[in-house]
Amino acid sequence: VNRITNDGRLLWRTSLNSPAAGLFPSASSAWIAYADGRWQAIGRDGTLLETHEGGPPLARTVLALPSRLIAQAADGRIAAFSPGGELLWTSAEALPTVIAAAEEPASGRLALMARDVQGLGHFAMFDLTGGLIERAELAEPAPLAFAPGGMLWTYTQGGLWWVDEAGAWTLADPAAAPGGRSAALAFPPTGERVQFDGNTLTVYSPDGSARWQAGPGHVAGPNSLHAMGDKLLLVSAAGDLIAWRLSDGAECGRTRLWGGPSAWAQLGPDGVLRAYIADQIAGLDWAAFTRDCG
Repeated sequence: VNRITNDGRLLWRTSLNSPAAGLFPSASSAWIAYADGRWQAIGRDGTLLETHEGGPPLARTVLALPSRLIAQAADGRIAAFSPGGELLWTSAEALPTVIAAAEEPASGRLALMARDVQGLGHFAMFDLTGGLIERAELAEPAPLAFAPGGMLWTYTQGGLWWVDEAGAWTLADPAAAPGGRSAALAFPPTGERVQFDGNTLTVYSPDGSARWQAGPGHVAGPNSLHAMGDKLLLVSAAGDLIAWRLSDGAECGRTRLWGGPSAWAQLGPDGVLRAYIADQIAGLDWAAFTRDCG
C-alpha cells in the first residue's frame, strides 16, 4: 500500500503479508480488503491497525459509496458492506469479472457490467437489499450510467438503451451508432447527455437535440467521460486524456500516457488532475492543461 502526497511524492509504503483484493475509504484512512475475507484498517501514517472478519473471500473491490461498500467475492457473487466493514448482503447470483458499476442514490439500485473470458458482456441490476432486478448477456461489455431522475442508460453494441427500475429495456435512440467496449456515457449536472461511440463524441442538450460533435479519432477502450465544471474529459485505458469545453466543443487540451488495462482520473480541489493509468500516477495542472479554451 502506497500513500502519495498532493505533489506526487511517495510519503510511505507498507508491505502486506497476505494478498489483498483492494482498498476502501474509511474514517481512519482506508480499509484493506484481503482476499481471504479479512478487513484491516490502515492509518494515515501507514500503520496497520485492527483486523476483523469481513465476510466471504474477495476477488476485487468494486465501488465505494457513502452508505455502503461494494465488492465481488471470489465465487463471483456481489457483496455489500457497511462503511465500517460489516457484511450487509451477498447476492445469490454470480457474475464474471465486474469492470464497471453505477448506483442510483434515491432507490439504491446498483447496476454492474462484467466481462467473461470470451469477451462477452454481462449486465446485472440489483435492488437495495441485493435482490436481482435484471440480468442480460451482451455481445461485449458496454458503459452504463444513471441520468438525473433515476433512469439507467447503457450504450451497447446493439444501440443506446434505457433500463427502467423494473429492468425493462427500451431503445432510446434508433439512430445511434453502435456502442460497446470502446463507448462511454456521461450526464453532467447541467442536464446534457454525452456519448462516445469509440470514434465520435456527441453532446446533446437537455431537450435531446444534438449540440455539437467532435472526432478525436479512434480511442481504444475502455473509455470514460467526466464532467468537470464547464469542461468534459475523456479518459482512455489506452492512455489518452482529451478535454473539451462543454458548451461548444472547443478542444481544450490533450495528452497521452502509456496505456494499460484500466484508467482512473479525478480533479482535486487544488486544481490538479490526477490520473492513474496502467502503473503510472500522473498529476496535471488542470488550468494549464485546458488553457487552449480558457
